[in-house]
Amino acid sequence: MAGQDINDAVAKALVEHNLVHFEECAALAEKVESPNAEDTSVIKCGIVAFSMITDPGNWTQDEFEFVKSRLDDTPQQMPEDGVKLKAMCLGAMCALRLEGKMEDQEFALADAQLPSLLLQIAEPNDSE
Repeated sequence: MAGQDINDAVAKALVEHNLVHFEECAALAEKVESPNAEDTSVIKCGIVAFSMITDPGNWTQDEFEFVKSRLDDTPQQMPEDGVKLKAMCLGAMCALRLEGKMEDQEFALADAQLPSLLLQIAEPNDSE
């Protein structure tokens, strides 16, 4: 199905982009100061990725709640770097949608695909 191919491409592009910028975003996230106690280092990774696309002042409680809800669904065995990467992808998705660079349907499809793509990275298949 063509829509599924588009979805895979969008989700994969998000992951690949954030992998390329992972070290930079993670380092910047450690420097972010926030008055909000719930802005953990992982959430800050999402904020940094969001801020690379749009004005950080556009980050609202809605974006926080979306990212946090998806992070709450993360399997416990996922390494911390995998969780940070997920937060970055989710933050970038929020910014892309806000900027009109991602349609609602693309957003929903990427949201659905992201967990399995990240698990594939975290747990490579050793089927040889």
